[in-house]
Amino acid sequence: MKTFFGLLIVTLMLGGALCQFVSGKLLGRNWRPFSSRNERPAMDWTAIRLETVGALAILYGVLHAAH
Repeated sequence: MKTFFGLLIVTLMLGGALCQFVSGKLLGRNWRPFSSRNERPAMDWTAIRLETVGALAILYGVLHAAH
């Protein structure tokens, strides 16, 4: 059950990062657009990178704990 929950969280995190990458809008609270890539490109790319690294770290932890 922990593995399923962890994979669900990773899927949601990567889905959010992919949504931000495709749309070019940085999502804030409640998935509302916070800013666009044209307004703040550094913030947009930093947020996408941090979310992706966090999701991959959780994925590693979930898969490592499954052994």
